[in-house]
Amino acid sequence: MQLPSESEPPFKYLGELHNFNGLDVHQHDDCIKLSCEKYIDQVLTTHGWATPSLPQSSKPTIPVPTDAVTTLYQHHGPAEGTSDHMALTAKCGFAYRTLLGELLYAYVTCRPDIGYATITLSKFSTCPHDHHFALLKKVAECLRATKDWGIVYGKPIMRDPTLPPSNHVRAILSTELPSFPTTDSLKLVGYLDAAHANDLRNRRSTTG
Repeated sequence: MQLPSESEPPFKYLGELHNFNGLDVHQHDDCIKLSCEKYIDQVLTTHGWATPSLPQSSKPTIPVPTDAVTTLYQHHGPAEGTSDHMALTAKCGFAYRTLLGELLYAYVTCRPDIGYATITLSKFSTCPHDHHFALLKKVAECLRATKDWGIVYGKPIMRDPTLPPSNHVRAILSTELPSFPTTDSLKLVGYLDAAHANDLRNRRSTTG
């Protein structure tokens, strides 16, 4: 971007980046981590869910129960714009589409782990049932328990000693993960990533 006639690049150094467009940027000597912890805190505070009503024993491994795929399609709520829908919204204490949009932002920026649950629940946004409201809130509760999770971009070679060290266990996990399958570049390969993505040690690929 620097023109031949310019003695210096036409940019102003504003210091180390810590946030961008709602994302928290954590820079370390061996990696950069993107998360949206502050954004999640704001969403939870807006809905009055910043503090869990009951003590949490452990962090959830999935945003919704495993049987949700079946139960989701067994319920049909009142259509949007009807008095029954407005009554249901008042009963649940939040607008379905509002929370859905807030969760979608977290998903597309740095929380791909809630993608399946959020996208599936969006299919019922025109006529959500009590059950769909409850499951959508569970996704928000999952984010509350894992709000410091995000995407980590490793820097295995070029390290910056001026940045603080990270506390990620990526290197330990990498030694325990199975080797990624080698493929013939001349063959058509498809990868299925649905049921086993939550377990780092048991991921499987389907080729054909």
